Amino acid sequence: MTTEEIKPEPDNAPITETFEELTLRHKKELKELTAKITALKKTATKGDKKRKKEVQNDIAKLETEFRKRQEEEVRQLQKQSPGKIESSGKTIKEEMKNNGDEDNDDDNEDIADKLLARMEAKRVEEEEKAALKASKATNIEVPKSKKPNRHKIRQERKAAKMVESQREAEDEASNQINMKEIENKKITEKIITMDLAIKEIAPDGHCLYNAISDQLQIRHNIVIGYKELRRKAAAYMREHSDEFIPFLPATQSGEMCSPEQFSKYCDDLENTAVWGGELEILAISKSLKLPVHVVQMSSPLLKISDDIFPNTKPIIISFHQYMYGLGSHYNSLRNNNSED
Repeated sequence: MTTEEIKPEPDNAPITETFEELTLRHKKELKELTAKITALKKTATKGDKKRKKEVQNDIAKLETEFRKRQEEEVRQLQKQSPGKIESSGKTIKEEMKNNGDEDNDDDNEDIADKLLARMEAKRVEEEEKAALKASKATNIEVPKSKKPNRHKIRQERKAAKMVESQREAEDEASNQINMKEIENKKITEKIITMDLAIKEIAPDGHCLYNAISDQLQIRHNIVIGYKELRRKAAAYMREHSDEFIPFLPATQSGEMCSPEQFSKYCDDLENTAVWGGELEILAISKSLKLPVHVVQMSSPLLKISDDIFPNTKPIIISFHQYMYGLGSHYNSLRNNNSED
C-alpha cells in the first residue's frame, strides 16, 4: 500500500533525531493530523447531532493519542540528551512556531494553533487533576496556577465544551444497541466459513482503494496504489457515463445528475479523499477486468462482474457500516494461511 501514515516510534526505542529534527517532524505530523480532522469534520451532516457527536469523539481520541505519543518522544529525548532541550527553555509548541516560517498556509496554521491550544488545555487539566489527587493523599496544598491569558481561557472553554459533548455522546451510546459489535460478529462468522481473515485498512477516506490494492497484490501480484486506482475508476466512469449517471443522487428538483455535476463527481473521486462505494467498485472491476466479492453483515455475498469475468480469480473485501461511526469502511480479506 502507498498510504502515508503517522508512524510512531516503538515503545522505549531510542530517539535518533536531534531536538530540531524532532520538532520539525512533530510539526509535520500535526499538519497531517489537522488535515485528517478537517476531513472528518466534513463528514458530519449539518443538523445530524448523533453524527456530530461521533465525529467529536473520534477527533478527541485522535488528539489524545497524538499528544501522548509526542510528549513521550520528547521525554525520551530529554533522558538521552537533557542539555539539548533544557538549554533552549522552549516548549514543543514554541519550537513548532519558530520552525514554521517556511510554510504560509494561513488556514492550516489557524487550525493547527487551535488544535495545539486544545491539546495543551487537556494536558493542563490532566496535570492539575493528578496534582489535586496527590494533595488529598498527602494533605499538601497545591499551588494555584498562574492566571492564564485571554486566549488560553477561550481555548480551555472550548476544550471543556468538547469534554461535555463527549460525555453526552457516551451517555447516549450506553443506551443504544451496539451495532458495531453485532456487525463484527456476523461478518466474522461469514469469513470463518470462507477460511478468510480481516486485514485492517486505515480509515482515511481511501480505505476502499487501499483494500483493493492489498487484494491485487496478494491475489494477482499486481502493485497499484490507491491514487492510481482512483484515477482508473474516474477515467472509466467518464468514458462510460451512461452506465453511472442514472445511479447517482438526483438534484433537489428530482432531475437526473447533470453532465457538469457528473464531471465534478469524477474529479472529486480522482483528486480527493471522498469515500467510494458500489459504483466505484464496479468501475474498478471493469477497468481491471477482475470480479470483486464484497462480504457484508446482513446481505448475501455481493459478486460484482462475476458474469463478465467468470474464469478470473476474484478479489475479496469486506464492507463495514458501523466499525468507525464516521461512515462506510472497507477492509481486505486475506486467506487464513497467508502471511500478514
